[in-house]
Amino acid sequence: FLWLTSAQDGSSGQQCGMVNERGGFECMRRLEAAGLPTRFPHVSQLYRTLLAKEWQAMLCLLPKLRISPTVMVNRASIVVDAKRAASMALHALEMVRTARYSGKAEPPEMRPDVGGIR
Repeated sequence: FLWLTSAQDGSSGQQCGMVNERGGFECMRRLEAAGLPTRFPHVSQLYRTLLAKEWQAMLCLLPKLRISPTVMVNRASIVVDAKRAASMALHALEMVRTARYSGKAEPPEMRPDVGGIR
């Protein structure tokens, strides 16, 4: 088995079974484009979304999924000015929390029926 890694957190990424994330996804996309399905653990687009943990920020506004309010912070903004990045992240998180708990953040079909089962 191979594990895709970005090796940005101080590790060398040279451990057994680890493959550079960019090259690994490019290989998967090319195989899929050639008609060879890659399904371990998922197709490349879903695998990328899950590994990057992008799904929490994308789906946290749907109360039925019970995902805590989440925002994403660009690593470069932290490197340039960590305090400003933190301030912007907290502001964005407050906006997400307001939207999440206002009852307007999800389509009506996702809201539970009053007195009904959904």
